[in-house]
Amino acid sequence: MENLNLTFTANIAESYKRLSYKLWYALAEYIDNSTQAYEENKEELDEQLELDGESLFVDIEYFRGENLSDDYFEIKDNSIGMNEEVLRRAFNTGQKPEINTGRSKYGLGLKTSSFWLGDKWSVTTSRLGNSKEYKITVDIRKIENGNISLEIEENEVDKESHYTNIRIWDLHRRFVGRTLSKVRSYLSSIYRYDLLSEKLEIKWMDKFLTWKNLDNLLVENFEGERTKKEFDFIVDGKPVKGWAGVLNRGDRGQAGFALVQSERVINTNYRPSEIFGEQDGGRNDLVNQRLIGEIFIDGFDVSHTKDQILWSGEQEEELENKLKEEVKELVRIALTRRVRESVDISDVKAIEVALGNLHHEMENEVAIDLIENIEIPPEIALEKANDFLLEAVINRISEPVVIKLGSLLVKLYTDEDMSPFDPYVISDSAAQKKDNYELIVVFNPNHPHWQEIKDDNGVLVFLRHVVYDGVSEWKAWNKTGSIGHDTVKFIKDNLLRIPFEIEKERNEK
Repeated sequence: MENLNLTFTANIAESYKRLSYKLWYALAEYIDNSTQAYEENKEELDEQLELDGESLFVDIEYFRGENLSDDYFEIKDNSIGMNEEVLRRAFNTGQKPEINTGRSKYGLGLKTSSFWLGDKWSVTTSRLGNSKEYKITVDIRKIENGNISLEIEENEVDKESHYTNIRIWDLHRRFVGRTLSKVRSYLSSIYRYDLLSEKLEIKWMDKFLTWKNLDNLLVENFEGERTKKEFDFIVDGKPVKGWAGVLNRGDRGQAGFALVQSERVINTNYRPSEIFGEQDGGRNDLVNQRLIGEIFIDGFDVSHTKDQILWSGEQEEELENKLKEEVKELVRIALTRRVRESVDISDVKAIEVALGNLHHEMENEVAIDLIENIEIPPEIALEKANDFLLEAVINRISEPVVIKLGSLLVKLYTDEDMSPFDPYVISDSAAQKKDNYELIVVFNPNHPHWQEIKDDNGVLVFLRHVVYDGVSEWKAWNKTGSIGHDTVKFIKDNLLRIPFEIEKERNEK
């Protein structure tokens, strides 16, 4: 049989090692090839898979030995496989597949990912209906020496055989715990539709990947319906559709949009600045922790590593503006909607446990000693110390969070440089400025109490209390000329009802 000549030079092969791949995107190239081959031969392959008693699968293993030289990857599938013609085309660099509108677009994935992983790799494959097995071994060192001729080994197999096995060794780097666990989560996310439909089984390190329906994570309204909105619009003449929702509980790792092509996720964490903020990855607020969705953008260009969309002209700006309009109500819900759970026996039990813990905490000798022996500085000393700290924070933080509350302007400062020994909160009601009053609130994220706050809802509740305390004291003084305890508590009681009243008004519309 005639040998197969590589159509790329040693320099090109060497450059593949320097691609900006992440491990999960490199491995995704093999899954893309397997699933695309399945889609192109679905009817024929489904019939054989049924006879085999199998589902389509891709099995990826990373074998780690005592040294890097012992490590290797092995990827096996039971897709349609390759005959000689398809195999030769696969090694023709830059030649697009005959069908390039699906997951295999550029004819590069097999080569780029394999050379990125290691200096040596082999492909062993047999196509359904063809009684031949072919094997090619690639060695970048031989290519560097000018040997671009690859021998094709040929063996006889059953015509019902259909598989592709790829092995990569002489790896360039070792992969450890955190990266390996990320592979699981990223591949699960990238192939979520294949996993949910159960048309594909993916194994990573001998464990099957799974994906949960995101609808089950969304917050419910008072009618028990999930807070979810579907959208459909045009960007640069291309259709864009998808959905957005609000997570029941904040999780920055899950929030954000997934960009999807051919039911395959390109970007798992797309955060348009118009919605999530200008900072890299978005602000660390409730929108970034709770707004989630999927955007289907078939027809847009994608990078050859298939990890980002290659926006052209004003495409991304147009998409961001239209998406912002579609999700503006969900943004409001993410910022204001509390998680409401029905009261049942488990809630009563939780209250009993909390009361028991509080009882134990307050009767502890530390608490008793503090209450009985605390030395309280003179009011003037406390005022001076707080004023000094307040001025230092304002000078360090140039852009506070500004809340317009009628004629009151609330400026909320968070200062990471504060000491654990500084007060948990300082508030100061400044004099009237033109038509507005100013209330400055500084809270200390390094106070030991913050260690007790476990999630975004806890942070939100805490911030409500520190801001509402300041607002209540300002309002009491503004209305009565004094800060009476009962008056302050009355005002704060009404402020704490705001989220409920907002939600109630929304549902009455």
